[in-house]
Amino acid sequence: MGFGLMFLGLFFLLPSIPNGAFSGAEVSQSVQTAFVLFGGSAKAAVGFLLIYLGCSKAYKHCTCFDLTRRMSLFGIIFSAVYFAFQLALGFGALSVSPLVSALVYLLYTAFLLGFFICFMKSVIMIATETGVEKIRRRGAVGIILSVVFLFVGRILQILSDIIPSIESQTAYWLSVGGFVAEAVFVVFALVVTFSCYMWICLEGDEDMPDTRKYKYTTPMDFYDKDKKKRGGEK
Repeated sequence: MGFGLMFLGLFFLLPSIPNGAFSGAEVSQSVQTAFVLFGGSAKAAVGFLLIYLGCSKAYKHCTCFDLTRRMSLFGIIFSAVYFAFQLALGFGALSVSPLVSALVYLLYTAFLLGFFICFMKSVIMIATETGVEKIRRRGAVGIILSVVFLFVGRILQILSDIIPSIESQTAYWLSVGGFVAEAVFVVFALVVTFSCYMWICLEGDEDMPDTRKYKYTTPMDFYDKDKKKRGGEK
């Protein structure tokens, strides 16, 4: 079903190390810049590519992940462009005001929010089709958490950069708070995706004969199969 690829892709969408994490360490500015950049939008592009491949595989079985597949394709392009923008800023090839940089970051954040809402809606759709109520509920919770943790977390990181009068220590902890909030949400998305992998398409049973319109495996199929082996006993 492609959930394994989606899981790996989401792993690459974990947030990068917050600004100031190298404080006190004997690391050059160029190394710090490269580490933060390549830990952020560059790996996000790889993540969206893996999610796109996973959604394309799932699309062969149902249309539940069609919009997420389209969003992930756009995510590859968006992340690559944003990475080029960060790279130009980090190495001095481009100079813009903190406000402009924050607006670009906000646009990228808005896209991420839209992507994760689409992803969770896809999870809700496939969980509804297969009758896995627990995963459907997790998808619904994921939509709420995407706003509470992802969006708010990134707003905290924006505030740490654009408020001129803020103390460096306060800015650092705002950035860390935003990093933790975003990381918690992505970990939740990883848990939801792993649940889909375990309960909606279990490894080793993909080739079972199936005449249904939506050809994916549900927990009830395995329950019925095991029940027949035991002579109809519960």
